[in-house]
Amino acid sequence: MKKLVFLLILLFEMLFTLFAQGRPVVVIVPFDAKGVNQDEVDVISEVFLSEYTSTGKATVVDRNNFDKIAAQQKFQLSDWSDSNKVAELGSALNAHQIITGQISQFGSQFVCTIKCIDVNTTEVVSSTVKRVATMDALFDTCTALIRDIEGKAKEEAGKNAKEILSYAIQKCAADHTSETTVSIVNLPNDDMKGRIIGREGRNIKTLETLTGIDLIIDDTPD
Repeated sequence: MKKLVFLLILLFEMLFTLFAQGRPVVVIVPFDAKGVNQDEVDVISEVFLSEYTSTGKATVVDRNNFDKIAAQQKFQLSDWSDSNKVAELGSALNAHQIITGQISQFGSQFVCTIKCIDVNTTEVVSSTVKRVATMDALFDTCTALIRDIEGKAKEEAGKNAKEILSYAIQKCAADHTSETTVSIVNLPNDDMKGRIIGREGRNIKTLETLTGIDLIIDDTPD
């Protein structure tokens, strides 16, 4: 019973830590331009950063601080494909998540892709894509992009929390069942052991069949 109480306390502490963490520290990387004007992409990137910061749902790393640390780490755009370098940069900035973006042109459409990367696992926890007819239209999509990226990240966090909760409940249930259904009986002597076991263990098999229990006898001589 004490073990069950301990596991329940541990479970609630784990969930409290999961949900009661302060605002995450987020790095928003200047968006990459592919086949489009970089200056225009930089403006959209700044608008995205400003609107994301104004939501107040995360602490956004100052862009100057990001540039300084990235320069110290000799970080380049090609390094975003290297999970280890991404993790090193995130750790140097004391960040939990890194948001990257790319704006490109495909046919007559402009495509904006946003990804949110977990610094610890280097996994993409959420991503979203918007297609518009003009670059000007991308300015009006920043709010929608932020809403999508946050919604998917929250959904993923909820999924992970449910998995942790499910595992913890199963663990608690298994330990509790083991404690409450296993009984140990001390037998007075070897003669009594022999009578219970029977010839070739027949008595044990009969008892297990009739009662539906597993009977284990330590037949080591006293």
